[in-house]
Amino acid sequence: PEAGVKYVLFNTSHMIYAGSTSNGCTDQIVDDSNLWEFEKTGNTIDGYDLYRIKSVSRNAYWQEIDFENNIGLDGYDVFGYIGCNAPWGPAATALEVTIAVADGAEERTTGSGTGGVIIMRKDPVAQDAETTWYYKLDTQSSGVWQVAFTPWNEGNVWQLWTVRENSAKDKLGILVDQILEEGLEFTVGTEPGFYLQEKVDAYQAVFDDAEKALASDLSDEEYAALFEKLSAAYEKIKVDVIPITAGYYYIVSAFDQYFEQQGVEKAVYGKDAVSPAWKDFDPANYAFLWKIDKKGDGFTIKNVLYDAFIHGSATNGNSQNIAMAATTDRTTYFDVLGLGQWKIYNSFCSIGYHTNGHGGGAGKGSNLVTWNPEGTNNGSAWYLRTVTDQEYINGAINQHAQQAIQDELKGLITEAGTL
Repeated sequence: PEAGVKYVLFNTSHMIYAGSTSNGCTDQIVDDSNLWEFEKTGNTIDGYDLYRIKSVSRNAYWQEIDFENNIGLDGYDVFGYIGCNAPWGPAATALEVTIAVADGAEERTTGSGTGGVIIMRKDPVAQDAETTWYYKLDTQSSGVWQVAFTPWNEGNVWQLWTVRENSAKDKLGILVDQILEEGLEFTVGTEPGFYLQEKVDAYQAVFDDAEKALASDLSDEEYAALFEKLSAAYEKIKVDVIPITAGYYYIVSAFDQYFEQQGVEKAVYGKDAVSPAWKDFDPANYAFLWKIDKKGDGFTIKNVLYDAFIHGSATNGNSQNIAMAATTDRTTYFDVLGLGQWKIYNSFCSIGYHTNGHGGGAGKGSNLVTWNPEGTNNGSAWYLRTVTDQEYINGAINQHAQQAIQDELKGLITEAGTL
């Protein structure tokens, strides 16, 4: 390698790129964390020049590792599988390595194949009278692709590829491609979770300008300005959904198969004072009306007819029944899923509220349970429909009051009957 040249380290066994963060190795060149420089130290060993390894993004050097006092441990063990298993610091205390073509002719050139180089720690370490470990830059998977110095002949053959810095136009093109690949939909509507038309139009205009510019020949300054403008607009629109505010709502299932198969929407209602449930949505039934109020960094959900809160499950786990209670110490949270839909859960259990017995869209109605499918349009995805008709709201409140009086009278009659 040449001084001052930036390289990526491509692993020939697993087709991945070494990185200097907790992500370890990545399938693609993500950013400067995948860039490295190699500097000669002026020293040699076994006829090989010695180098320091510098992370471009950290602007720091891979430091020496005390394998001599960690007999039997490799770099994964010493650092606990943290992605890039390395300490970082100045050049003066950097790890020294040899970089030799993998050909298996000697210890410093023996690896998990050929067609690349072996990057090896300067000093081997005797493990016992018969075994000596030579520590090579290696990768293995433990959920993420780790990178570390180890004695094993596994994924330790690397290719050093030079890279050029992307032009301002390149960077804009990459950003446009990333946005298209993510495929986020900013669905227009007026309810919480949707996007206002004017905000979507403003973002789309910025995106369209960027796409048009890529077909033109502008200056670096113009492309850089468009990149910054699109980056800011994209980050803003992603979080610019219509927020949930305190008020009255219907909670309608976003599982599209209910309407597809039955021609009706399903919604959450209060079956009684302790049982939230779901069935065909009937806005004329006050049991479907819910009051959402702010609570700390989240909310509470209360059924207006029964004056009872959705409290959640008794156990933190999947398939647990959701209950209501007269009071609750739990906070309810709403996570944006996209397409105007929400995941609903609470501070006790992060698993979403779900329409139990949905039957793939054929279910008629049942109780709510905890369950966490991924994405939108499923039994754990919900729409919030705002209710602003004050006469209707007052009707639900009055019916609750009447119900409370009736329940009290029933209690008195029952008590009188026992005298």
